[in-house]
Amino acid sequence: MATNYIVSAQKATVVTHAVVCNFTGPNDLNLVLAKTNRLELMVVTPDGLKSYREVPVFGRIAAVKAFRVKNEVRTLVLYDGLLLFRVSYTAFSSVIESVDSILVLTQKHHLAILCWDSNGELRTRASGHIADRVGRHSETGIIACVHSSGLMAFRLYDGLIKVVQWTEGSDLRGFNIRCEDLYIVDLDFLSDPEKPTVVYIYRDHNGRHLKAAAINLEDKELSSPPLWKQDNIEAEACMVIPIPQPYGGVIVVGHEAISYHKGQF
Repeated sequence: MATNYIVSAQKATVVTHAVVCNFTGPNDLNLVLAKTNRLELMVVTPDGLKSYREVPVFGRIAAVKAFRVKNEVRTLVLYDGLLLFRVSYTAFSSVIESVDSILVLTQKHHLAILCWDSNGELRTRASGHIADRVGRHSETGIIACVHSSGLMAFRLYDGLIKVVQWTEGSDLRGFNIRCEDLYIVDLDFLSDPEKPTVVYIYRDHNGRHLKAAAINLEDKELSSPPLWKQDNIEAEACMVIPIPQPYGGVIVVGHEAISYHKGQF
């Protein structure tokens, strides 16, 4: 009896996610593209974008985020004549530079933190499986965000926010925080380096609203009452963009308008 094995010979070309960061070096401007189950690393050059490396991912990519942990640096020990990260140094010189790491989450909730090491290779800093046995998958999809402290937050299921803390080389494990707002449209951290605070758009039968709440890591809950709240923002508001300090606050992007909100801290 004949058996047929059919497989696609064409790699996926659709771009599902894209982030800009300094990933392969402190002086490199990279565009990282997620294409279903691959990461394509691009480098911005005077001649335009150039493909640098392609990395397979064992799973369908659901979220990609670039981040730089506050006060985290990388020490490079370099040798004479070696050009690394586009900077030349003398023999046995040492330099401290800061680069970005990348968070990759798959549809089956496998999570990895990736970085580019001094040998020019991709390295997994930490990994883990953050799925729960029970929970209703959100109809608005998976949302991921990272605080400058390295704290990560995910909306995987309706009514829950998954919080993950991590250290170098460890397994990634997290805990759930209950959220009274079921239908979260977008979620991110405010750029407050001292106090992890999430800001999110949610919808109910009255429309879409904006809320900011601090994460209490000891009690594993969101602050109640919230730090601030804005009711009835644009009906099609779909994205929050945190503004760096010293200005702070957040930009809300909708289909017809862009607005700035800060509240009272």
